[in-house]
Amino acid sequence: MTTDKTPVYQKAAYLFIAVYGIIYMIYAAQSILVPLVFATLLAILLNPLVTFLNGKGIHNLIAISIAVTVVFIVLAGLFSNLF
Repeated sequence: MTTDKTPVYQKAAYLFIAVYGIIYMIYAAQSILVPLVFATLLAILLNPLVTFLNGKGIHNLIAISIAVTVVFIVLAGLFSNLF
């Protein structure tokens, strides 16, 4: 059995550098990550509507188009009072 002889301050320094590096990478990639997160969220939220339309016999591409159009119309209606 081997014991780890790395000092605590060195482990803390490695942890700090790793956390700082991860935060920096997320900050540097935010122009890619933010649209990707919104697209994923939109896909997850629209999936039940597309599944429902597919169950009614509507082709997948048309169901997706209808779902996206409905969401944009609803969002336009909600945000039309703000401007």
